[in-house]
Amino acid sequence: MSETIDWDALLARYREGDKSASDAVFALVYKELRLLARRSMGKHKRSQTIETTMLVNEACIRILGRGVVRVETRAHLLNLAALAMRQILCDAARRRILRAQFLQPASEDDEFIVHDADDLVRVDEAINDLAKTDEMAAKVVECKFFAGLSDEDTSAATGLSPRAVQRNWQKAREWLQVYFDQRGSSTE
Repeated sequence: MSETIDWDALLARYREGDKSASDAVFALVYKELRLLARRSMGKHKRSQTIETTMLVNEACIRILGRGVVRVETRAHLLNLAALAMRQILCDAARRRILRAQFLQPASEDDEFIVHDADDLVRVDEAINDLAKTDEMAAKVVECKFFAGLSDEDTSAATGLSPRAVQRNWQKAREWLQVYFDQRGSSTE
């Protein structure tokens, strides 16, 4: 997003019901989500269970469309985006796995995608377990892994310093490695 945008002022007008601010927020959120989704989907090409446009549209609906969540700051938006993308990608992966239980794969490639979707669901379950003992490390994984956020954007989303983001990312990666080693599966 452009650094010249005064998010606080724009979001304040949006919360007050200003129609032009609402339109501007939607356009900016959509643009930001599109960039995040491309980055995230690029990282998870083997586990794609949903198209980028569908991911962005669904995330926009979850963040802005239902009127339940009011975006307070850009950091809040990044946080919501990471959570929404995680939920959407994992829900799509779960649906794909359920379908695969009833349908015979047409080719070896389909079988490979199903296994990757399964890995995506395992990562989601692992993050839920990690959150029980270290909520901030889990939030960093959510931001970086599912939304593809940079250290700087993860810092903004979580309120941590960039160095603390890096420490939490390293700690979470080590924890996840042990987690998957103990279960005999890997996400790599």
